[in-house]
Amino acid sequence: MKTRILEREGIKGAGASADKCLKELGLHRYVAEIVSKRVPLSDIDAFLNPDIRDMHSPDLFNDMGKAVELIHKAVRENRQICVYGDYDVDGICASVILYRTLVRMTPNVSVYIPERNSEGYGIGAENASRLLAEGTGLLISVDCGSSDAEAVSILKQGGADVIITDHHICTGDIGADAFMNPKCPQEKYPYKDLCGAGVAFKLACALTGRSAFNLIDFAALATVADMVPLSGENRIIAAKGIYKIRKAPDPCLKALLDVTGIDCRDLTSETISFSIAPRINAAGRVESPKTAFSLLSDSDVDPTELERLAKELCSLNAKRQSLQRDMLADAKSMISGRIGNSIVLRSSEWEPGLLGLTAARLVAENCVPVVLLSSRSGQWIGSARSIDSINIHDALSNFASMFSRFGGHSMAAGLTVKDECIDEFSKSFTRYMNETYDHSSLVRRLYYDVEADLSEVDMKLIEDMALLEPYGRSGASVDSNPAPSFLFRGVELTDIRPIGGGAHARFVMHQSGKRMSCVAFNTPAEDMPDIADVTGSLKVSSYSGNIELTAEAAVASDVEF
Repeated sequence: MKTRILEREGIKGAGASADKCLKELGLHRYVAEIVSKRVPLSDIDAFLNPDIRDMHSPDLFNDMGKAVELIHKAVRENRQICVYGDYDVDGICASVILYRTLVRMTPNVSVYIPERNSEGYGIGAENASRLLAEGTGLLISVDCGSSDAEAVSILKQGGADVIITDHHICTGDIGADAFMNPKCPQEKYPYKDLCGAGVAFKLACALTGRSAFNLIDFAALATVADMVPLSGENRIIAAKGIYKIRKAPDPCLKALLDVTGIDCRDLTSETISFSIAPRINAAGRVESPKTAFSLLSDSDVDPTELERLAKELCSLNAKRQSLQRDMLADAKSMISGRIGNSIVLRSSEWEPGLLGLTAARLVAENCVPVVLLSSRSGQWIGSARSIDSINIHDALSNFASMFSRFGGHSMAAGLTVKDECIDEFSKSFTRYMNETYDHSSLVRRLYYDVEADLSEVDMKLIEDMALLEPYGRSGASVDSNPAPSFLFRGVELTDIRPIGGGAHARFVMHQSGKRMSCVAFNTPAEDMPDIADVTGSLKVSSYSGNIELTAEAAVASDVEF
């Protein structure tokens, strides 16, 4: 398996002078170079100093006025309002934002979050009929609904009003009374990359004005966890929400942070991604998302109950980790060393909520697209993950006739395969991947921002890098504001030893008379050479207090430029 190391693409229209950033802002040379690639010169101040006043008015959404009027009408008429959410962090936080906003206006508010493993994503026709029977007069979706025309039709025919707020791919007019999705072609809202909770937050702002900013921490949590680009408004939401959690955390979030052992003052986007979001997601993956919603929905709940719910989320996350380890081991035993240009595996024993996570691990280890499927109710529910060089959505689209449900994007997709088609799909997809792609396509791509030398790595660099936070997802482009990655060429490696059961390695890197402790993920110690090109991110170790590098690739014989 080859690893190709590429310089990360700058934003089109950036190209500010690194010398100017260095001279006028006093930034470390490497940080000045990074900023100059990520931000046009005229936007640097706004980038380094996110300001709520730079956010767009919620009234710029085409149907915001309609949505607000429908909600006020429902409140006046004492109609039952149902917030219909999703089972991931984005959907749960969006539900919390609207529930907390609406419950101040009327007691007639309920929240419905479907079960991941039994009901699946979106507003199903069965749930629409059930909610009507229970007296719902206004349904507001969050983080879902853009393709649920049948459910909307059922609700409308039953006399309910429907507001859709979402950020997923639009399929056209679905007949809702108000529709707010920044990704829809006809939507005039100027910022297109809000997550579901971001759109819900905008609705809350339209309803209650500046008091809605008391909920920006939940919008920030979802924005980071959903891995939307941390540019424009998303950067402001994430930065200001994280600041609020650090300075004045909501009691519900503080309970979770306390149980997790995280000091609110130390919260970062990385903490959210790797410690907080997995615990909230775990509820829906292995049991019910209602546990996570119950923790976050009411800050007036007794602290003892908040602590109990937070501990329950931690227990569910531990259960998720255990189940995922078993699933990963089971999947690896099925591979048996025979890997072509893809991996397709299935088992009726696997939890559907863990398929995507496990597929992603297999992709990281094998550098091929992976499809994992689990049998439920006479069908095979599947999740697919891919590598940069292969568009998994396009590849799977060739077999759409075998699916009863399908959607996704270039790197990830969800599918439901008809039971009678599962054998044919497995064989046909594997054959297609082997015939369509050659081995040269199976390349792990890693990106760096700056070619660096250890002699210039110091605490000034670490301190100035903090100005770039919060960080978003990694990738080729900088529009998500990924954590800076540094390339060190031809460095000496010593003290190499295995960690993580042999899957990863710890080593010491030497260059220009300096040394640095490093960790190489997905590279066994026995594969590490004495001299290598190393790329990775820098941070101060919480244990030693020294600067360390987390390396993504460190095997010289496998590296291409």
